[in-house]
Amino acid sequence: MQLESWTSFLTVTLLIFIGVVLYMRLLRHFSKNRIKPEDYCILYDLELNKVVDEVEFYFTLPAKTHVTFEILNQDWQVVEELAAKEFDQGGHIIRLNASGYPSGNYFYGIRTSVQKQYKKFQKA
Repeated sequence: MQLESWTSFLTVTLLIFIGVVLYMRLLRHFSKNRIKPEDYCILYDLELNKVVDEVEFYFTLPAKTHVTFEILNQDWQVVEELAAKEFDQGGHIIRLNASGYPSGNYFYGIRTSVQKQYKKFQKA
């Protein structure tokens, strides 16, 4: 009896292992050439916990790309569009004078033809 339960356990474990391996191979096969991280912008986090007056946003581009950089309120409505133009490859800084903004939570983000990325900041 002991040998039969041990054999059943090993059989089930082996079947689960084979299933996981096949699942991973299917995922790898179907995602080939679909998403290339090197084609996307990188939007960096702010160094400040709370924004008081002026703040700098930094992002990098893998190639010359049209970017819309915007500020949204906590309801995801556009408050201000800081840039909507083509940027060269490399790093870029966009400055915002937030002194006229009321205190609260906001989002800053970039939109391109292949990506949208937003991050949160708090206005003190």
